[in-house]
Amino acid sequence: MDKLVNSITSELKEMKKSFDRNGDLKQLEKELSSFSEKYKNHLGIADVLINLGEEFYSSGQTEAGQVFMLTVDKYFDDCFDTTTLSLRCAEYYIEKGTQYLINMCNEISNYEESVAIRELTDVWNKYKHLVEGKVEKSVVVNGDIPSSPTPDSCSMQIKEILTLPDDRLLTEISTHLYELSSKGEFPEDLNKWERTVFLADEFWQEVNSGGIYGYLYSYGYNWNQMCDAFKRIKAEKTLEILTDIRNKFPDCKVSAGLAALQEFLDDNEPDFDEEDNKFYETCQEEIEEKLLSFIRKNEAHFR
Repeated sequence: MDKLVNSITSELKEMKKSFDRNGDLKQLEKELSSFSEKYKNHLGIADVLINLGEEFYSSGQTEAGQVFMLTVDKYFDDCFDTTTLSLRCAEYYIEKGTQYLINMCNEISNYEESVAIRELTDVWNKYKHLVEGKVEKSVVVNGDIPSSPTPDSCSMQIKEILTLPDDRLLTEISTHLYELSSKGEFPEDLNKWERTVFLADEFWQEVNSGGIYGYLYSYGYNWNQMCDAFKRIKAEKTLEILTDIRNKFPDCKVSAGLAALQEFLDDNEPDFDEEDNKFYETCQEEIEEKLLSFIRKNEAHFR
């Protein structure tokens, strides 16, 4: 992590030590609120908060753990570990537990495997009855829980990839992130910077292969996260097209559930020819330029 993240992490740990001494929940909430307003736009902080919240939970200090998790929910809505956040909030903030679980199931198509990888199946089993019949069935990838790839297990190491010229960099980093996310099945296992590139690149490749309709039909469950990725890399022309696409849906909302999205596409057959043409004419160079810039500026965060 960079020096700023190390400094911020130390600040949070001091906050935790202070609570360990005085047990003042209101003071902890106040400090975390001020902290979050200050750092809410800094990538990676949500995950530090989740880890510290987990430490409180594991030590039996559930109320303090809840404060950390709800801080993430309030200020850092684009954290990458949606699974842990959702289950912990469901477990210790049961008034809204059902909605947290529904959100998780809608955002992660293979949510039961994601839960198992994090060794949270016991929590899921206690509360899954709250969402039965309200969410789509979890996608099964291999019929069991695959082991998560490590950076060292990938065919090319990131240090070598980052030394490549621009015309090869995007191709090799695309392959690297595909391998690191279990062949694209677990993008939530990528960190924030990796997942940003993965989701933007996935849209870019799939639209070039099968058009916007093809992307939506196969990968539309990633729509919201993909839009956030293009916001992070500041691809303004692409964001305009994404807005045009979204406007073709009821209430301007693309369903996060793939089955519901496919049903809408089958029944309505929306025409994306204009958006396809705009994409091919105006977005190719922008996406390449913005992805390269984002990677070069954040090299230290890629594994």
